[in-house]
Amino acid sequence: MGTTVRRHWRIVAAAAILFVAVALVLGLKRTPEYTATSELSVGHAFVDSPAGIPGVIEATKSLASVYSRTAGGAEVYEGMARRLRSQGIETTGAISASPIPDSPLIRVTGEADSEREAVALANAGSEALAAHVNGQVSAERSNDATVKRYEEASTEWRQALEASARATSNYRDDPSPSSRVVANRAAAKADVAELRREALRLEYQASGQSSANAPTLEAFSPSNAATSDRSSTLQILLFIGLIGGLAAGTALALLRGQQELRPSLD
Repeated sequence: MGTTVRRHWRIVAAAAILFVAVALVLGLKRTPEYTATSELSVGHAFVDSPAGIPGVIEATKSLASVYSRTAGGAEVYEGMARRLRSQGIETTGAISASPIPDSPLIRVTGEADSEREAVALANAGSEALAAHVNGQVSAERSNDATVKRYEEASTEWRQALEASARATSNYRDDPSPSSRVVANRAAAKADVAELRREALRLEYQASGQSSANAPTLEAFSPSNAATSDRSSTLQILLFIGLIGGLAAGTALALLRGQQELRPSLD
């Protein structure tokens, strides 16, 4: 086998050159994919004691993992699309986000068919992800839902107080058993309304304290350039072409050798 291949080395070389040339053409004609990255940082969380710093560091690392998972959500995608449209960019590229190990950083990656689009994707994706996460944190801090419920409870309590005052005044003017029952019921409703208002006030204070130190996402390193996979893909294609050409050339050389042996055998 080795002798036959060496004798027909031109066939092997020609096949290898042909396959490599085809791989080169395919690699050069292929549209390269550009990748750009930007980084976000889980913001600072304030602690009352230095002893709590290690726990905060671990918490920010965990939050980086949690926050990065929201990059695939519809709100982040819509926010990114709005930012791209404002720059006049329409792209079919995609973004992904992943936490950088042992750090409070999140890497946002944009992939597109041009360097400009990849950079815009990475930056718009980072901004949209930060806006989404910070919006959630802000909502928890302000606790709008609890505030609204507290306002409703406070209004009901004041109305119940007014109703109780009117019922008590009527009972004074007409101290009958029926007016007494009405006055007692009105007073009880006012007490219940006050308890509900107080419970919501305590709930708001508790939720505000638990979320006051929740870290937000901050821009750490925006993307300024993108890398292309043209070189790496071309190297892979050339390697595959070389191996395929050598294999095909070897097979052709062996076939040629067998053909040369047939006349002598006959």
